Amino acid sequence: MSFENKYEMIEEKDNSEKMAINSYNGTDIALYEKDKYKIIKIINKENNDIIYQYRQINSSPPLNKFIKINDNIWWFGGTDCETKLFLNCDTKEIFKDQTNPFIWTGPYILSPDNKYMLMDGCFWAFPYQIKLYDISDLKNGYKEISMYNKLVISDNDDMIDDSDTYFYEFISNNEINICKYEKNNKIYYNTIKI
Repeated sequence: MSFENKYEMIEEKDNSEKMAINSYNGTDIALYEKDKYKIIKIINKENNDIIYQYRQINSSPPLNKFIKINDNIWWFGGTDCETKLFLNCDTKEIFKDQTNPFIWTGPYILSPDNKYMLMDGCFWAFPYQIKLYDISDLKNGYKEISMYNKLVISDNDDMIDDSDTYFYEFISNNEINICKYEKNNKIYYNTIKI
């Protein structure tokens, strides 16, 4: 995966064997985790410099994406599905969050000014939902903007059908349209002001 021929993400197999001891019916059993992880490397293609590398769990990887925010290219990744890692590829600044169990699955949608991001995701074993984040200062983290009641599609609404697919779009820096397609026609549902 590369971005504008400047940065590239490379996955490599982690060949190191890790041994974990688990107890089963009072007996310790050694489990080898040879294929549990992969190595993620973010590389500057101009000079082949490794900007950052880390081990990522194979079974439930996070959202791995390059995202351009203003004039900077950021890597969104993590060591597992719940860890968020933001790497500014241009400055090598890193922010890592291991406290938020919300799993970012994507797709993501950025506001025109790149201040806000809508992210689809879930809590482990719970239904998917969309959340809104302020990402204007990623080197210091991100802030969730509490808008759940405005972003959720009401099951009691007459316009709702289980087969409907809804999508979100920024129509300005501070407004989000919620729409759906019905028989190839885009139908407006609601506009949310941030």
